[in-house]
Amino acid sequence: MATTVRYTKSPGVDKPSIKLNELEANEGDYAIITRGGDMEETYQNVKTERKVNSDKIGVSKEKRDKTKIVIVLLGCVVSGLVVAVVFSILVIFSIHQKPVTNGDWTSWADWGACSVTCGIGITTRIRTCSNPRPSTMGQYCEGTSDQVQICGNSSCSVTDGGWTDWENWRACSVTCGTGFTTRIRTCSNPKPSIMGRYCDGTSLQVQSCSNTSCSDGGFGFSVHRPIWNSGDTTMKFNAAAYNDNDVFNITSGEFVCQKEGLYLLISTFLRVYNTTGSIDCNFYKNSKFIGYGPLASSNNASDHPSATSSILHHLKPGDRVYLGSCEGLRYAAGGSSFTGVLINPMH
Repeated sequence: MATTVRYTKSPGVDKPSIKLNELEANEGDYAIITRGGDMEETYQNVKTERKVNSDKIGVSKEKRDKTKIVIVLLGCVVSGLVVAVVFSILVIFSIHQKPVTNGDWTSWADWGACSVTCGIGITTRIRTCSNPRPSTMGQYCEGTSDQVQICGNSSCSVTDGGWTDWENWRACSVTCGTGFTTRIRTCSNPKPSIMGRYCDGTSLQVQSCSNTSCSDGGFGFSVHRPIWNSGDTTMKFNAAAYNDNDVFNITSGEFVCQKEGLYLLISTFLRVYNTTGSIDCNFYKNSKFIGYGPLASSNNASDHPSATSSILHHLKPGDRVYLGSCEGLRYAAGGSSFTGVLINPMH
């Protein structure tokens, strides 16, 4: 806090407004006295030395307290490190004082059971590194802990698979018009053994079925008993199980669509007896490929291999669908067939 003191100068007399004894009593409060001019002098009061000294003492004390705390913490850390080092040295020393024992194998255990009951399998036996067990600083056993060898019991009999009889035809896919029905058989009479041969042929047969006519008319066909002429690549048939509105042209072997919609087209091939050739055709519409047909093939002349293929295709009135690019037509048996069914008409 600053204090300004004025005094008046008379001729021959200086009369300050504060007395000399007041200045002496407050010597610590008035640090600087400045005189100026003949008429007045200005005394400026600044911060007292006592207050400055008190502040300095407080700051110094706070620094000393912080320094003590840091020293204590450093001492704790150093003490912890010293204890850890000493403990590690003691542990290492105690380990080295113990005798070192290297591990050794036990005798081999008996061979286990063979992995198969017939034919060739494997069997195993084991041993452990515990005779004795290695100490902490000891060496583990060298070598492997298990052995494997081939074992063989009595030879297994090989059984080829055989077809069951065909099941009954299932319900027709539609309640009116032309649909299709299926039947199946399984290769379980008997089931083939692991090394046995699976049954040749197909497990599924499909044929058309027809219930009462639908009010808006249904369109479909099912033809069989293929005929073959030298040089033909289109499969033709000479018998029709169903030919609604004569949509299938027996002469050309083509189905001519009369109603737009989604059609299911199915072809089944059966090879004649005592031949080893194969039968292969594809689906065509207006001379363009639209899907792969069935392939009936086997190297066994006594087999009757069969194959079935089906596609879904959208047809419009006037579209011509047939089985083309055929190979091996001479081997097609009378059970081979071609079926088409309108399953979703466009109104």
